[in-house]
Amino acid sequence: MVNNTLEKPKVFKNKLKRNEWPHKNDIKIFANLSINETVEKLNVETLGLTEKYISKHQKSKRVLKKEHKKKYRFAFWKHLLKNLKEPFTLLLLAIAIYNLVMYGLEQNITNIAGGLLVVFLVGASIIFDISAEYSMHKSNNKIKTGSNELVGCLRNIILSPNTLLTSEDILLQKVTRIRKEELFVGDIIYLRSGDVVPVDCKVIHKNNLKLTQEVMNGAKTPIEKKAFNTYNGDNLFQLTNILYRGTKVVDGSCWAIVIYKSAETYFEFKQAKAKNNQPKSIFFDKVKDVTKFLVRSVIIFVPMIFILAVILEGFSTDFKNIDIYLDSLVFSMAIAVALAPDALPLIMTSAFSKSRKLLAKKNIISRDITAVQNIGVMDVVMIDYEDIFVHKNFRLEEIVNLKLEADSEIAKLSLLSFLASPSDNRDINSAIAKSRKMIGLKNQINDKYKVIRTISSLAHPGVYTTVVEDKQGQRWAISRGALTTILNSCNKFNDTNNEVKAINKQNLNKTLQEAFVAITNKSYISVGIAIKKVNDINKDNEEEIIKDNFTLIGLVNLKQEAKPKVNEQLKLLSKSALSLKLFSQRTLEYALSMTKNLDFKVSDYISGPEIQNMTDKELQKVVEKINLFYDMDPLTEVRVINILKKLKHTVGYIGRDLNSSLQILNANVGITTHDSDVFAKNCANMLIGNDGIYEVLTAIKQSRRSLVNVMKFVKIKTVWSISITIKLIIGLFLLGNESISEIQLLVQNLIFDFVEYMIIYDWVDERYTKRPVSWDTKSILKFAIWNGVIIQIISLVNLAITGFVLYPDMFSDIKNGVEGYESKLAILQTIIWTEDSIIHLISVLIIRNHYKSILTDNAAYGLLLSILIAGILFFIIPFIPEIKFTFNIQPPKFEWYLYSLGLFVIYTILASLWKWIYVHYFHKWL
Repeated sequence: MVNNTLEKPKVFKNKLKRNEWPHKNDIKIFANLSINETVEKLNVETLGLTEKYISKHQKSKRVLKKEHKKKYRFAFWKHLLKNLKEPFTLLLLAIAIYNLVMYGLEQNITNIAGGLLVVFLVGASIIFDISAEYSMHKSNNKIKTGSNELVGCLRNIILSPNTLLTSEDILLQKVTRIRKEELFVGDIIYLRSGDVVPVDCKVIHKNNLKLTQEVMNGAKTPIEKKAFNTYNGDNLFQLTNILYRGTKVVDGSCWAIVIYKSAETYFEFKQAKAKNNQPKSIFFDKVKDVTKFLVRSVIIFVPMIFILAVILEGFSTDFKNIDIYLDSLVFSMAIAVALAPDALPLIMTSAFSKSRKLLAKKNIISRDITAVQNIGVMDVVMIDYEDIFVHKNFRLEEIVNLKLEADSEIAKLSLLSFLASPSDNRDINSAIAKSRKMIGLKNQINDKYKVIRTISSLAHPGVYTTVVEDKQGQRWAISRGALTTILNSCNKFNDTNNEVKAINKQNLNKTLQEAFVAITNKSYISVGIAIKKVNDINKDNEEEIIKDNFTLIGLVNLKQEAKPKVNEQLKLLSKSALSLKLFSQRTLEYALSMTKNLDFKVSDYISGPEIQNMTDKELQKVVEKINLFYDMDPLTEVRVINILKKLKHTVGYIGRDLNSSLQILNANVGITTHDSDVFAKNCANMLIGNDGIYEVLTAIKQSRRSLVNVMKFVKIKTVWSISITIKLIIGLFLLGNESISEIQLLVQNLIFDFVEYMIIYDWVDERYTKRPVSWDTKSILKFAIWNGVIIQIISLVNLAITGFVLYPDMFSDIKNGVEGYESKLAILQTIIWTEDSIIHLISVLIIRNHYKSILTDNAAYGLLLSILIAGILFFIIPFIPEIKFTFNIQPPKFEWYLYSLGLFVIYTILASLWKWIYVHYFHKWL
């Protein structure tokens, strides 16, 4: 890759922190310099660069390779620091550090086990996250380096300011196409109609140059550019000789000198600023709320249990005994490890990395992990349907009068208008020129009319006017444009009886409403044809001629076909409970005809100019009800996107190419196609292939499954955390001792982490994926307490059977510290630990789906296998001699295991009934 070192950026290091483009003042200075002064300010030797100059000033291959590597290398330390700065990660690391320090002081195996467990899970989470980021980094680099923007460049010819005037034809033969990245500041480039400007540059010679700056400032009207500047204000887009990257040449051609390229351009600055200012998504906010809730739970419960343990043990022994505080601290920190959902970061990263990989196999590329997360939460989808759903080719259907009858005279005038003043839309011109209806009329037109002049006006965009003279010497102005546009210049019309009548509200509504309904029903795109007599024509009265007093005589009706299965795709999107909003940059007639063609039901519509005249508060009141937006420009579409985001919607935008790039960038989920241009692809965070909306639907389903599984984990983990905390508090009050030992808590937590990790591979009932996933974080505590009630009932029944049936004196002996109570305490801890563990495993199967019972809905095989393995481990661990003696774990009587089977069956029945009541009362589960 060739790079330019002529002029390093002066203030771009902190460009993302700036509100203004750093080169704002310099570009105005460049606009007012002469060509020779421009060359001097750019610090280049000549007007036009040579290969000798390029070789002299370009960097060595070694330096270029080093810079290329630096530009595209993966920011490992940045991502590591980002992970370590997460509040939840900091809490877990604090717990781990405490455990490791305590192990150093006491050599207690519980401490080292707890510390290593947390370190392992945090480390695994960070490794998974960085691996996913690296995978996306490689994918994004392929997109960046794979773009192939070619530019016409003139080299090895030294120019003078007058050379272009006298030798342009010769110079055009010397132009070569090179990659945009190979341009140098000071290079001379050639741009023509249809080109997108690749850099910020200054016009040094032009031929009828017009371009649109719509993507930069929202202005649809093409503006004329010159080889000199006539504007001295602050609006950069009114500088008459400056072209900006991303603007598009719509007519004429020019030669320009490169001023700023790559990251220095205004477009790239604007894009980087938008990315930097992108607010966090609803999903991110909800995850943040979940994290806060879980962290607060740990912060509240752990000190509470520490204080309770100290008080209860202090009363039974002596508060002066330092071992009381150390033992209580060890126990409370073991609870901290158990309570903290230490696997949450790992599960979040793994779930969405898994989804991203599955989508990549189907050619759906997520450029960042937020795309996979947000698309499942997305509830509004905006579509630039002209680019996504509609074929570019037009077909001429008919040319009719206002009675909707074919009219050969109107056909001749229409053809004459198109031939003399071609439309900006080349596809429409092609449809007219190739139509069999028109081919036979060309000779008749030449015999009857002579073209005098074509007129265009920046004040009347979209209107094409041609002045012709008939054989009798009468001159006529033929004006053509979209029906609503052309009506602005008409004061008469040919009615259905072919009589010329003055336009008024009554007859306009009656006549044109019938025609309008007819063409809309047929999904036609209609162009109005109007004429008027003219006598004298010159440069001074062109504006008067085009402005008014025309008679509307007929319509040119074209059809643009929708792509295959579009209707089906829109219905599937609607079935996914998404609010669909279609965007069009064309007129209302066109928009309505196309929605008719797409079989899309319009609830309400609004135009871009109407939106521009509304305040944000006014727009917020109506924007959710409207599903068709017409006569839009990119900046107005961006405003609608941002308003919807303020209303707490997660917004997706599907578009293609340059004109959709800013909208794609500002949406929560910006989607474009693999064959889109470099502008759209660099702004998008998801790329789809040829199947279009079907691939979007696939991504939505996959993301929703991942989100539901993550929510399963959060709620299951919270239910257990609250339940085990209550059990431990009850145990402290009843026994004056821990009802589950520290090592049992840690072993239990390790096995649960393994089971809970498998939740991300669980099957999801399709009914959960029919709507955007809503994370109701406020309901988590309510959900946990509700489900915890049954768990506590079973726990109390278990204690009653143990203390009054199997071991009648156990509780009093433990409470009073009778000699040998340690053995009974170890048995009781094993009983409570085993019961709690199996109950938790059963609760995983019950909580995972409320649509079906535990007996009729099978979990994924991986999850079932992990639960089976965990259940076996919980039963056999107390019987393993090495573990039994090392950690003082004592198995209970065999009779307890028989009783426990009945308890587990009762819990399954009660918990399932309890679930049904909850859903019936609160109308929600996951």
